[in-house]
Amino acid sequence: MIDFECFVRWCEDKFDNVIVKNHEIKINSIFTEDRGQHLCCSPKGGKYNREHGVYRCFKTDKKGTLIGLVMLVDNCTFDEAKDILSGQTLIGDLEAKLEEFFKEKENVIIKPEELDLSKMRLPIGSFMIECLPIGNRHRTAAERYLTSRKLSTNGLYICTDGEYANRIIIPYYDAQNKLVYFNSRLLANKGLRYLGPDKTIGVGKNDVLFTPKWPIKGSKIYLTEGEFDAMTLCFCGFNGMACGGKYLSDNQINLLRSYKVCLALDEDASGLMGVKTMAERLVASQVSEITYVRPPQGIKDWNKMLVDFKSEIVRAYIIANEKKFDDFTNIFL
Repeated sequence: MIDFECFVRWCEDKFDNVIVKNHEIKINSIFTEDRGQHLCCSPKGGKYNREHGVYRCFKTDKKGTLIGLVMLVDNCTFDEAKDILSGQTLIGDLEAKLEEFFKEKENVIIKPEELDLSKMRLPIGSFMIECLPIGNRHRTAAERYLTSRKLSTNGLYICTDGEYANRIIIPYYDAQNKLVYFNSRLLANKGLRYLGPDKTIGVGKNDVLFTPKWPIKGSKIYLTEGEFDAMTLCFCGFNGMACGGKYLSDNQINLLRSYKVCLALDEDASGLMGVKTMAERLVASQVSEITYVRPPQGIKDWNKMLVDFKSEIVRAYIIANEKKFDDFTNIFL
């Protein structure tokens, strides 16, 4: 069954102007050009009480399950979407499963998947923000938004036309500084907040990692969910890196093999589950050193903490609260 609160949190993370009324949630439709608030979602399944909840776009009459909606928006598998929205995993189950991983310490060898980068380009109409003329409306809008989040425009683009118009473009580069992916953040208050290229181009967000600058091999990296959190940790003096969600693919694990990993996911319940599932995979893959740190209670993520406090406070908090993953019970404290 869909957990109502989990679904609301997911909506609030992905969309602006989420309206919750009784047992239904209205969000911006991903099926219309105007991205208007036409999408009505019922986690309880409406009058048919369907297990996976249902949605309907009243402008296009598109219908489906909420699991399918999460799969579409997050570009994830059925099981991943189900985990995101279920909220039913018990702490005891997590402890038992994780303990089994530590006892077995399986030697898992993952072969990296070949990625097709031949079609990877930034969207047409993308311009480096700081290269646009001062006073240009697109530059002004991007600077205003990033300033509100205490982030720099360095290395970021703004798209002025087409599907990605009025979006900040966040390019992903590999260690050889080759473009491998991009994500985008909408500046407007109505529509899908984040939008990346379709997997059909040969690369998906689960194949890559984002970091403003790849650190030296053997360094410790602080793995966040989103790009702005990774930028935040870089600003605070850490090697911030983002995986784009709460799961790690085989390709992402291969990219992490050369580093010590600190899991720095969001403060919410799904972030806690994400630490657990990521740690399982990293332990099984024999990553040598794993630690974790979570934002203070009531502060969703690292960028929100930076907005509310000074970078020195964020840095001091992380240094004081980072824990080793040698005692898996610590994660539930």
